[in-house]
Amino acid sequence: MSLRTLYDEASLWMTPSGYEDGKLFSELPTDGSGDFTFSRGSNLAATRVDVNGLIEKGRENRFYPSDFSSGLSQTRCSITPNAADPYGGTEAVQFITSLDASTTHYILKNVVIAAIGQVMTMSVTAKANGYDFFRIEQGNNSKGATFNLLDGTIDNDNGIAASIESVGNGWYKCSVAVLTISTGFAWVAFFMPTSSVSYTGDGVSGGFLYGAQLEVGLVATDYIETGASTAQAGILEDMPRLDYSGGVSCPALLLEPQRTNLFDNSEYIEGWSTSNTGASIEENAATSPEGVVNAAKIKEDATNAAHAVRQLTGPTLTSGTDYTFSFFAKKGERSIVALSNTIGASNDANCFFDLENGQVLTNQFNSASIEDFGNGWYRCIATDTADAADDYDTRIYTATADNQFSHQGVSGNGLYIYGLQLEQGSYKTSYIPTHGSSVTRNFDNATTTSEEDVLTSGEGIVFMEFEINDTTITGYPEVIRIENPSDTTDKFWFYIFDDSDAGEIRFGYRLDDTAVKKVEGSVTLDATTTAKVAMRLENNNYALYYNGTKQTPTQYAGVVSNLRKITTRGREHFNGLRVKQFAIFNEALSDSELATLTTL
Repeated sequence: MSLRTLYDEASLWMTPSGYEDGKLFSELPTDGSGDFTFSRGSNLAATRVDVNGLIEKGRENRFYPSDFSSGLSQTRCSITPNAADPYGGTEAVQFITSLDASTTHYILKNVVIAAIGQVMTMSVTAKANGYDFFRIEQGNNSKGATFNLLDGTIDNDNGIAASIESVGNGWYKCSVAVLTISTGFAWVAFFMPTSSVSYTGDGVSGGFLYGAQLEVGLVATDYIETGASTAQAGILEDMPRLDYSGGVSCPALLLEPQRTNLFDNSEYIEGWSTSNTGASIEENAATSPEGVVNAAKIKEDATNAAHAVRQLTGPTLTSGTDYTFSFFAKKGERSIVALSNTIGASNDANCFFDLENGQVLTNQFNSASIEDFGNGWYRCIATDTADAADDYDTRIYTATADNQFSHQGVSGNGLYIYGLQLEQGSYKTSYIPTHGSSVTRNFDNATTTSEEDVLTSGEGIVFMEFEINDTTITGYPEVIRIENPSDTTDKFWFYIFDDSDAGEIRFGYRLDDTAVKKVEGSVTLDATTTAKVAMRLENNNYALYYNGTKQTPTQYAGVVSNLRKITTRGREHFNGLRVKQFAIFNEALSDSELATLTTL
């Protein structure tokens, strides 16, 4: 029987494809009874690698309504709606100054934000109409930038970073990143005849505004329209993460454990570093692995010494606990980057990474690795065990040779970094963005909620294709569990062995953990760490096939029960579970059919 025919025989089949926030759709059945409810509950913390190989985040526009229709304070100016916008509609507003003596003319919007010390970007698309200069700033401390709407240049920039981009017909998208100083954020916009915000208004001049946005991060992202409240886009709070890591054409469902990025600033490197040595930072210097210009450059000075950015004070660690540091790096004039910190060492532990050839060079951490992320970017990873609570002194160096920190610097030379992450655990997980405080991504959980049985009494098949990145794990993490909600001791599962049995898949079907066993056993994972596993549940005819080969499980008496609830979730014990397919059959299949189903 072909795989196509086997698909038609399945009672439930899930290949990660269709989804929405809180729901993962199964291909079979088509009535929705086999769909998975998905939960994570950590908005803006989760990321995935999208079909283009770029990191995708959750995004939120906190300015509402974004069309300036309400909630604005207008000082010595007026706002008129229904003006022509840059995209052929009439959703822009006209800003007109009043007849006043030399003073300021502006609109102001107060927005409540989560915390002080956040990196936030204000953006709006503007067009001159009598006055050629436009300014946006944080009203609490007048940090912002002035934009010349005639030649597309930036003036008087005293924020973190600013940008201006022509969108045609005299319209420019203007943005500036600032550091918040209050939880009551004042968003202020001016039109001016010169770069000075104070002038005598003429009563007719000003400009046009379209699409206001206030968001966390160093750059303005694609506009998210808002109405009566904030609006989100990208990876939402409970959205399944269909991940394309490794350049694959078909995604896998990414299921990870709860993790916290302990660094307050993962992208604003000037906020992360506190005591640089022979180096400076240029923010928004290059296109990052998320496809926007928010990667920083470490720039050497001209001294013959070490050149590094440094976080001298950081999070409190737990002695005896593993921590993993990771960051993305791309070569510039320098192609070797070095990581140094005191985690697990009375003296510094160091690791050098070759960004030209994608190699780990000298390493003194417990372990280190490097992953090709495409477009010249590599993710550099090092794990060590803390031996004191204050093991947080971390430095990132430019280097010209392996195991050599000091060299003659050339002013402006260096390399690019992005996405700094420190997490408790013996391996890295997907990137967790932070913009002023540490952030936690909760574990991923997918569960069917149908009241109908997914496995009928008497016989059936459970099939799953999945991938894990590390087989040297601890604990007993379940890859999949199927149970009867009214009696959770009646269950079927696949999970991974630990300790002396590391690197094996354990499987079983029993009424509880100690009694009335029906079948159990284990198989050793091969080097690919990709598994296609199918188990036949049929009284006295149990079988397990793993990657096309029949295994010999231990069988016990007992028939197959009516099993209903299916659960698969991210567990701390393994380094990311990537589910590629999952299926249930309500009838037993032959050995040859199982071999076909599980052949890689």
